Amino acid sequence: MEMVILFFLTLLSFTTTFADDKSAMDDFLKAFGSSPPSGWDSATDFCKWKGVNCDNGNRVTSINLASLSLKITLPSSINTLSQLTTLSLQNIELIGPLPSLANLTLLQTVFLDNNNFTSIPSGAFSGLFSLQTLSLSFNEDLAPWQFPSELTDSPSLRSFYVNNANMEGPIPDVFGSFPGLQNLRLSYNNLSGSLPGSFNGSAIQNFWVNNQVGGLLTGPIDVVSGMTQLAQVWLHANSFTGSIPDLSACTEIFDLQLRDNKFTGILPPSIVSLPELENFTINNNSIQGPLPDFPKTVEVQLRNNHFCRNVTGDCDPQVTALLNIAGALGYPIKLADAWIGNDACNSWIFVTCDSSHRVVSVNFAKQGFSGTISPAFANLTSLTELNLSNNNLNGTIPASLASLPKLKKIDLTNNDISGKVPRFSPGVILLVSGNKNIGKHVAPPGSPGSGGSSSSESGGGSKSSFIPYASVAAVVITVVVLMMFMYKCYRKKRQRIESQEEGESFSQLAPNFPVKFSYQSLMDATNNFDVKKKLGVGGFGSVFEGSLRIGTKIAVKRLDNLGQGRKEFLAEVQTIGCIHHVNLVKLVGYCAENKHRLLVYEYLSNGSLDKWIFSANPRGILRWDAKRKIILQIAKGLAYLHEECQKRIAHLDVKPQNVLLDDALNAKISDFGLAKLFDKDESYVMTQMRGTRGYLAPEWLGRKITEIADVYSYGVVVLEVVFGRKNLDYSQPEESTLIQLVKQKVEECQLFDLLNECNEDTRQNVEDVEKIIKIALWCLHTEPTRRPVMSMVVKLLEGHGGAIALEAITDYSCAILNTDGHPSIEPITQLSDSVLSGPR
Repeated sequence: MEMVILFFLTLLSFTTTFADDKSAMDDFLKAFGSSPPSGWDSATDFCKWKGVNCDNGNRVTSINLASLSLKITLPSSINTLSQLTTLSLQNIELIGPLPSLANLTLLQTVFLDNNNFTSIPSGAFSGLFSLQTLSLSFNEDLAPWQFPSELTDSPSLRSFYVNNANMEGPIPDVFGSFPGLQNLRLSYNNLSGSLPGSFNGSAIQNFWVNNQVGGLLTGPIDVVSGMTQLAQVWLHANSFTGSIPDLSACTEIFDLQLRDNKFTGILPPSIVSLPELENFTINNNSIQGPLPDFPKTVEVQLRNNHFCRNVTGDCDPQVTALLNIAGALGYPIKLADAWIGNDACNSWIFVTCDSSHRVVSVNFAKQGFSGTISPAFANLTSLTELNLSNNNLNGTIPASLASLPKLKKIDLTNNDISGKVPRFSPGVILLVSGNKNIGKHVAPPGSPGSGGSSSSESGGGSKSSFIPYASVAAVVITVVVLMMFMYKCYRKKRQRIESQEEGESFSQLAPNFPVKFSYQSLMDATNNFDVKKKLGVGGFGSVFEGSLRIGTKIAVKRLDNLGQGRKEFLAEVQTIGCIHHVNLVKLVGYCAENKHRLLVYEYLSNGSLDKWIFSANPRGILRWDAKRKIILQIAKGLAYLHEECQKRIAHLDVKPQNVLLDDALNAKISDFGLAKLFDKDESYVMTQMRGTRGYLAPEWLGRKITEIADVYSYGVVVLEVVFGRKNLDYSQPEESTLIQLVKQKVEECQLFDLLNECNEDTRQNVEDVEKIIKIALWCLHTEPTRRPVMSMVVKLLEGHGGAIALEAITDYSCAILNTDGHPSIEPITQLSDSVLSGPR
């Protein structure tokens, strides 16, 4: 009887939980209204809906609807999917409040970035005991909210991304609860206060807290010196103060961004000698001392500081002494901003010199300085008077001050000086009143008590006891060294295993950070790079379709003749991996083993654009609304690369083969970032022509190349999409390029003749087509400065001020195509020949 009751209770529990999942998924379906995702309908088992996975008991375990542009509000009942492990809803423009995810104890991975949530309920992330990755970045419509302290329920948290999400308030001191946390991105929020002490000793590798609105993150960054696993550190554009700590223990740092803060003091030598360092910025601070001499392999930005000289080398001895004195006081900002140059006698406040430019007096009275009295005062050998009264100084009086040969007076009144007073010459006036502990021994904070052990006994007993202690110590040291060596070997082996496991577990890929794959795992995924799995060949290498062991498809680009070392490659991967936009193909991983250099991208099922616009198969012909959407989405992707990235990126090979389409025919640009990276407000003259014949701008013939060259290539692509034919078609006569034909037909007012060759759907939208052709011709202007920027193209395509802007364009001068296939730069009025380019 008991077994029967147990059976029915189990059946009832299963029925109830299954019903909960069905109810939640029904709510999810209803939220879409009349436009649900493809394959979602009430007549189909929800476990068979696209993007939904279930276990053997028909319990929902994962939902993946990334990049579908759904614009719905998530139902609160999603909280009842108790078997959910993965929730991937990024880049789909979700609106309204984020429902609570509390107590989904199996939930491991949550991607909710790039949406339009408006609020996050209190306690939304409590009880997520299995959580490993949480991404809420780029939810800029959120009402102000604070760091969710309930995340301490998630000890397995490895990645937390919440940049551009309107988070405010202090960073709580809770990071001891996340022993495995590796990636923390809190950039572009409203955070305030100082860095919490629990960062010290953490396993964080990638640490981004840059660009807080108003620069409200303040205080010193000493805690960073104890974050020994750091690789990428972005602290720039805040209000951090104090000196740069010794980072000699942080040997993995390759990218250190400290610019635009309020740092003072001397740059520690350990920064210059970091073995993996490739990028370092400290510009726009108040750093003093000698100009650092970095290796040529390190890209540095040092401008707008207070280095004593404009070239490397030591500072003047008096300057060095005074900077050391300032260091004992914590490098006060008032000294950093006033003590500029390499001459301490040139208007340095609080310093008086004689006619021989020797420092004779230092007067810090009533400045509110804290810290200690530096022994470096003894290096000012002409010093006659020292006034440090009415400050907050502690510690002892350095004995070296008694050696100053010309000293006449020291005023230390009203501080907290302690300890023994050195014996000064009889002629020195020493004022120490108001120091209650003068003459007394006061142990430094955190040190053992003042009670010392007695002096060593003499005789044979002492010596005989020393020998066994020394032997024991030697054995202990040997054992400790061996254990440390074995632990290091174990750790390296474990890291290799974890990196391979991480690469294989696609559901746990952090959305804002590329994951390291082993070369063997990518060989397995692509069946040893089987030629049957080759998706295409580009300017940087071949692309293969791959499948991870869990069934997720990926696209693996095997880079050929890259010419970069491992460090340079990893630096570029880090940069590309941090770039996210709905119209850019997402980089999810990489491999850098030995000489192998591979990039792992999301897989897009509909392949590249060229297979659709140049297809002879009627089923592959795109309708005009799809073409227009693709044209707009390419423009949005390029506008993001050119104008919204931290580093301005020129693609330099825009063509249909580098535009991929997802299930819904949304366009995503691939291969971005593999060309030259541009810093903002800088241009670059390329030394080698790159790109593809037929899409290159005329300035490739020797003029300065910027991202405006991409605008030209975009114009070519637009015409190819509109007319469904290649610009350079070798099956046609040499003179019959697409741009030449369009130019000729526009001049002859016979553009409709070309449109007649298009499908009926395109011909029915002739006014819109003509508008887009006009935009394309503007992009094809010979002079780079006369082309629109891509953000303007986006506005025109979206209908914002388009009529006015287009009517203002009366000159579409292009380049004349010479008979050798290369463009000349001779301008002609009105429309003119295109703009083609030679081979790579």
